[in-house]
Amino acid sequence: MRAIVLLLALLVAMPIAPARADQAVMRVGIGGEYAHLADALAAAPIGATLELLPGVQQGQWTIDRSLTLRGQPGAVLMARAAAPCGRSLHRACASAG
Repeated sequence: MRAIVLLLALLVAMPIAPARADQAVMRVGIGGEYAHLADALAAAPIGATLELLPGVQQGQWTIDRSLTLRGQPGAVLMARAAAPCGRSLHRACASAG
């Protein structure tokens, strides 16, 4: 009986989805694996973490899968939004740290 209770406790404590060891952090910016955010986004698998290094990433991006963007202090995103006909363009800026 005690063994069954212990086994059930271990099963409940196990994560529902196993962690994937192959999902490394992809570093984006000068000195990283990818110099530009667009290139990192194109190569990133579902669930990836993109770590933005200090510096400015400027452009227009589409994120079409679940992932994490994490910025080091000094990382800045300057985004340009495409506007449909008759609407004004909006600029967005996000920075970390």
